[in-house]
Amino acid sequence: MPKFAMTLVIGAATLAAQTAATGPYGMQFVQIPSGEFSMGCSPGDAECAASESPAHLVRITKAFQIGRHEVTQEQWEAVMGSNPSYSKEAARPVERASWDEIQEFLRRLNARGDGFRYRLPTEAEWEYAARAGAADRYAGAGALQDVAWDYTNSGGETHPVGQKQPNAWGLHDMLGNVYEWCQDWFEETYYAVSPQDDPAGPVSATHRVIRGGSWVLNPSFVRVSSRLRFPPADGYAGIGFRCVRDAAPTSTCALACLASGPSSGTTGAAVSFTASAMLASGCSGSPSYSWTFGDGGSSTQQNPSYAYRQSGSYTWTMTASAAGATSCARSGGIQISTGC
Repeated sequence: MPKFAMTLVIGAATLAAQTAATGPYGMQFVQIPSGEFSMGCSPGDAECAASESPAHLVRITKAFQIGRHEVTQEQWEAVMGSNPSYSKEAARPVERASWDEIQEFLRRLNARGDGFRYRLPTEAEWEYAARAGAADRYAGAGALQDVAWDYTNSGGETHPVGQKQPNAWGLHDMLGNVYEWCQDWFEETYYAVSPQDDPAGPVSATHRVIRGGSWVLNPSFVRVSSRLRFPPADGYAGIGFRCVRDAAPTSTCALACLASGPSSGTTGAAVSFTASAMLASGCSGSPSYSWTFGDGGSSTQQNPSYAYRQSGSYTWTMTASAAGATSCARSGGIQISTGC
């Protein structure tokens, strides 16, 4: 057995007996150790799509904590004040939340300042946690229906989280119930060029990665290596998410920021956004800027111009950061109408 496989099997036995740490709003988090695994098409799996190949060695170099369950509707509503889900019930996973909307959810969690940084998992972290040391297509499950809700057993709806058996690391619903958003952009051929250490996906693309399969699809999509894509500005009744958190970096410097943009615009016409950030006296460094425009678009320029392609109401967010300093974020709204 390869060395990295032995490490994962030992880790699985340890984690299965571990009590989850409690986070905000009743979320539970399981500590996942660093390690190595084979990412992509499972040995002997004849249903793999081209995007799942080649299988390749990936090293997760830093431990992280991941939610034991998918984020529930009750937890989402406690943070956001609304519930976008199609199949409504407090204990069911929240769905129909877009990737962009989830960034605001995470920003609000991080604004609490509880010593952790909340985020989505990278695609590599997601598969590493989902496999929990297993190499087969259903991540060690005796039968898929023991661990997953899919088209064959869901009755045409989502189900409360945690009703199926967990994987070897104590995580529920990593397969089935709802797809889960990942942080990465999706690229069909990314596995051919993926780095071994902590891959974070392509620099840019048009769609984000979703993993795990859902209640609405047949078992061929509810495999641990199956990967699909979805527009980040859109939500769907078969897509939810779970949180990852790391220890927040210790910082002694404060970063103050401002951002502004127009309240309206038209499709196809570039609109201008501006930002500024200032470190507290005695701190050094240069701020960097990250913008999301609410329709899947993004920019790392300080003062970007951006043309919306479709009419609608959008929420933009600017986040400024600097080494050794707390980050800050500002958001605003813009109404886009159809241009002439």
